Amino acid sequence: MAWRGMLATDPTLEYTAGRGVLQIEARIARAILGVERIDAVASIDFAGGTDLSEPHPEHVRDDGDAVILPWETTPVSVRAWEIRVIGVGVTH
Repeated sequence: MAWRGMLATDPTLEYTAGRGVLQIEARIARAILGVERIDAVASIDFAGGTDLSEPHPEHVRDDGDAVILPWETTPVSVRAWEIRVIGVGVTH
């Protein structure tokens, strides 16, 4: 049974009349960012399968004491609906 689970492939999603889009916005406090740009220190990842990721650093916007980083993806195969926001090199 364990081998069966390890060898199973993730179900593939079919889009017949367009493209399915999962949109995410990460809101990160300015105190964490310091002087760094949000897209230089934060990354968003669809960790639940394969996807066609499209970051949108050109649409970063201010939200008072935080910054918003938009991102979208088209899930291709899904094992779990899991999104990760990863901090890269944040020392604050």
